Order: sequence, then C-alpha cells, then structure tokens
Amino acid sequence: KKSCRIIVTGGYDNNVNVWALQKPNKKNKPLLELTGCENKIDSVKIYPQTESIVLGTSKNILKIWDLSQGGKVVRTFSEKKENVINQTEFFPFEAFITRLTTE
Repeated sequence: KKSCRIIVTGGYDNNVNVWALQKPNKKNKPLLELTGCENKIDSVKIYPQTESIVLGTSKNILKIWDLSQGGKVVRTFSEKKENVINQTEFFPFEAFITRLTTE
C-alpha cells in the first residue's frame, strides 16, 4: 500500500525482503520476499517515488524490482568482472543508478 512505511533487507540467503514498519508481524515474516538472485546480496536500496528496489551482488550483478508490479524483476545488469557491488544509489533524476565496487 502506498501509505505503508517499509524497509528492505537483503543478505546471504540471496533474497530481498520487504518489511512493514507500522504493522507488527507476529509470525515474523516479510510482506514480500523477492527471489531470483543467484548470489549473496551486498547492497539493497528502495526508491519510494517509483516503487523500485535495486540490489547489488557479490558477483557484480545489479537487479531492479518493481513493487507496483508485485515484485517483478524489470532489469538485470551484469559485467564479466567479478567485483563486489557494495553500494547502490538512485540518481535524483530517476533515470540512472550508480554502483560502487571493490576490486
């Protein structure tokens, strides 16, 4: 829901979890679990204006999910070099994503 405050997490289980801040969850389960990543997740960022989530992995892969489409992967970027993407950020004009890697 647009009025719901959420946070996103990602980690070694290769999943991104979307959690509601306003509704305590007695079962301790996320609102939405985004799967389809083959590597551990080192960076995850939500961009609320477009309801998008971007993640960076330990194998130099970026994935973008669209929450308005039920958590569908809308784009995947990858490079042959195996760098760890340790930070992702949305550019203020919404058309760009930056990444920082370690070599």
